Amino acid sequence: VQDIQKVTFGIEVNIDMSNMTEAARVAALKRGVANAVGVLVSHIVGFLVAGLTDVAGARRLSDSPGYAVKTEAVSTESTSMRNIVAQATSLASTNSSAMALFSDVLAEYGVDTRELGILVVDQPQVEMVSALVSADGSIIL
Repeated sequence: VQDIQKVTFGIEVNIDMSNMTEAARVAALKRGVANAVGVLVSHIVGFLVAGLTDVAGARRLSDSPGYAVKTEAVSTESTSMRNIVAQATSLASTNSSAMALFSDVLAEYGVDTRELGILVVDQPQVEMVSALVSADGSIIL
């Protein structure tokens, strides 16, 4: 058991993914977030997706369908926590590398990203947590 850093943040993603199964939608969003903040998908240790119509008080960027996404990720040796926080914070910036990386992953899943909008609703928060890190690098909280 060792202490590691974990970052938690929330975004609202406004895009139509209604033609996808729930499993494919969650996989696309999870991979998109991981790619955008620079971590392995396996280092996302908490991930929750809900339709914006299901979330009380959701702030909408447009009338398009959207999703509330809560993410918990741990830092890796190759990615500093400072970089993860910076990338997560910049996800809402249209011209940011994080937005481009996120959009690229969704496009790989066949999502039309021309109307993609992201709003960071819960700023990244960093905390120390105890975790079991296995020999293969997988992390169990």
